[in-house]
Amino acid sequence: MASSFLYFVAAIALLQSSSVTADGYFARTCLDIKLLNRNINKNGHYVIHTDKNEAFTVYCDFNSEPPYVWTLVESFSRDM
Repeated sequence: MASSFLYFVAAIALLQSSSVTADGYFARTCLDIKLLNRNINKNGHYVIHTDKNEAFTVYCDFNSEPPYVWTLVESFSRDM
């Protein structure tokens, strides 16, 4: 239990560090994350912030349609 919690905390810290600049600017989209760190090109979950600096996790797609970057905020499926 403790090792999985530490892994989770480390993963969140990594995600947050890629979305904040040294002067405190918070990324609001996946494009902001890409512009903050040009070396990021791995699709995955990242933390972005609202205009009120509330953080939430989104899925960023950097590769499906270069040079465009997609920010997925919500996804669901219906079992019919």
